[in-house]
Parts: sequence; structure tokens; C-alpha cells
Amino acid sequence: MLCLAPLARAGAHLMGARITGRRILEDGRGICTWLPSLFSALPRGATFNASSARNSSTSTAANQNTPSYSYVIVGAGSAGCVLANRLSEDAHESVLLLEAGPKDMLLGSVRLSWKIHMPAALTYNLCDDKYNWHYHTLPQAHMDERVMYWPRGRVWGGSSSLNAMVYIRGHAEDYDRWQREGAQGWDYQHCLPYFRKAQSHELGEDRYRGGSGPLHVSRGKTNHPLHQAFIEAGQQAG
Repeated sequence: MLCLAPLARAGAHLMGARITGRRILEDGRGICTWLPSLFSALPRGATFNASSARNSSTSTAANQNTPSYSYVIVGAGSAGCVLANRLSEDAHESVLLLEAGPKDMLLGSVRLSWKIHMPAALTYNLCDDKYNWHYHTLPQAHMDERVMYWPRGRVWGGSSSLNAMVYIRGHAEDYDRWQREGAQGWDYQHCLPYFRKAQSHELGEDRYRGGSGPLHVSRGKTNHPLHQAFIEAGQQAG
């Protein structure tokens, strides 16, 4: 069973939906009312070093009302959602998925938000702190000390709900370099089967593409002469 809870920025109140299988069942109830009690339900061996949590969790009544989960995942971005989906495939395990941002739906509705689900609307989210953490970098020494804007998703789906829905993998040489620098198991040949497993490409399965994964990928529909010129220019530049 998978439970999702938007986590308020102050960590005060957790509200969410209960997910069983592939259906989302809105229950309208708080999964738990305050953060310290939640962390007392972490898996055995996990720690949460805060005196307020220790003091607050000593109440027998509070502990009896605190739900228990096999796994607690903080962040319902791409990685968090995939991990929660895989872990919750086991009917004997329960998973709590925490997200600081709101749902990808219209307020009080089951309708999907057009600002999230229409790719051309990405500019709204890049300028709106409702779905966006609005991060900025430190001054960059090699860019004349400029501070760069770094938008990151604060919504169910994380930054994947914020972008323009472009699918791209890293270059194979990058993964091989990671391996050479000590990241064992991150070379391209080791990662490729997982790329293929995740993907369902419209052109079907081959050596590099997947054909039966949960992530559906299609080619761009436009064929402007400038697109081909841009690609050829990159090839000429090496």
C-alpha cells in the first residue's frame, strides 16, 4: 500500500491520498498531524536526531495513534515516485511518500492542472513559486560572479512536472567516465538495460530503446529545416 502526503514547508500538517494498486482514493483525512510523531514510525535502524521529537513521542497515546510504514520516502519527484511505485508492488509492504508541494490537480478537483500537464505552459511554472522552489546558485566564478536561477519542482512529480517533457539520456561517455573515476556499476553498459526497461518507445524495442516500459517516448512531430541544420552543425563541430 502506498500513501502520499504533501508535506507543508513548515512540516506542520500532512494531508494526502491513499493509493492501493493503481487507484488513488481520496480519504480527506490527515495521515498524521505533526512531523515528530511521523518519524517515530521510521523503519528500524533509522534515526531522527531532534530533542523535540523524542520528547513529543513519549506519550503512549500519541504512539498508539501514529501510523507505521515499512518505508518512508521523502520527496515525490521522479526518483521518489518510481521508488514508491516499485516498493508498493509488494502487497505486504506499506510506503509513505512525502511531498512538500501541492498536487498536480486543480484545487479541490480531480481535474489535472493545465499548468502542469500542458508542456507549452512550462513558463508559468518557471516563474511561479506555487510549484517551484525558486532556487538560485551561489555566485559563479567563471561567469563573472553571476547568480544563476535554478528552478526545481515543488509538486507531485517534482521537476519532471515542471519541464517541457523532453526525454534525453546522458552521453554514454559520461557514464563510462563515472566508472573510471570510481563509481562502480555506473558505466553505460550497466545502466543501459535499466534505461530500456523504463522506456516504451513508439518505434519499438531495439538494442538501445525499450518497448514495454512505463515511460512512453515519442519522436518530435515537427521537421523544420532549421532543426536539421542545427544537428548537422553539431556533427560538423564534433
